[in-house]
Amino acid sequence: MNADPLIPLRRQVRLLQISLTAAVIGCLVLGGFLVRAYLSFDAGPSRAAFVLSSAPNSKIVEKIIDPLRYSGYQDFIRPEVSLDIDFKEGVWTLRNIHRFDEQGNVVLNQGRYGVCEDLVAYTYQRVLPHFPAGQYRIRFAEAVESSFFQDASGGSHIILLIADLEAERSGAKKVYILDPSLRRYGTPDYFDNYRIVGPAPILDFINARERDSVFQVNHGPPIVINRNAIVNLYVGEEDGKFDRDNYYIRLALTRRYQFARKPLFTIRKRAGRVTVEEENAHKRPLIGLKKYKQLKGSVIRLHEDFGRRLGAA
Repeated sequence: MNADPLIPLRRQVRLLQISLTAAVIGCLVLGGFLVRAYLSFDAGPSRAAFVLSSAPNSKIVEKIIDPLRYSGYQDFIRPEVSLDIDFKEGVWTLRNIHRFDEQGNVVLNQGRYGVCEDLVAYTYQRVLPHFPAGQYRIRFAEAVESSFFQDASGGSHIILLIADLEAERSGAKKVYILDPSLRRYGTPDYFDNYRIVGPAPILDFINARERDSVFQVNHGPPIVINRNAIVNLYVGEEDGKFDRDNYYIRLALTRRYQFARKPLFTIRKRAGRVTVEEENAHKRPLIGLKKYKQLKGSVIRLHEDFGRRLGAA
């Protein structure tokens, strides 16, 4: 009988879980403003939001977005998050990755962390009362940010477009972009490396209080984004096959302005046999070794849990 290749990794994960239980219990993408060098996806607490003072309700918006941070791994490592794969439909799902309160408001991890759909929905719900419907129109849009993606096939980022209806009625066009993930608010001139590619159906997500995120095979969400790199989670085909005996789950890193994804950690099932691969160790410090170990541990847990349910089916 072949030894289970995940046994050494399970031991690492258990030790890590013991030390991180309190933190664990306690998911496109995303340019300048006044200074181009500001473009930082992992802006620290000392870096303030960039808000154009002449934009409508600028002080209110700044107060709402300044505490926010784009980060999905805090939710990804929560023990109630699970993985489902639908081989027939060619999709996979992260269950319970989003949270809502009893009033239907989006709940952010520690009140500030989330991926772009969480952050944009949270911000929308809080700014909406300050932008009367007869005076402003707020729409959700998908945009490509060029420092990570050359086109929308690599991933897109969700923003808010706020149109001044009074200006429109007088024949002028005044549109403001609100990006909660980068904590930026101003006119399109300050977002010159964004390209809007279409509308985003975030209202459906809000109205349905959708707790799950569904992705196509070979596609996946950003889990970590910082000033140097982005890490995505993927579920994909194995040798052109996608069934219970052929698939992979992978953490992959894209360094800023380089576009080529580098696999970091992969659990691969090929012809029913499970193997584990860790690659590009020199890339891991770009996201932090502690964070990488947490992400890897969660991938192992998700795969084992899915495997048990798959075996019982």
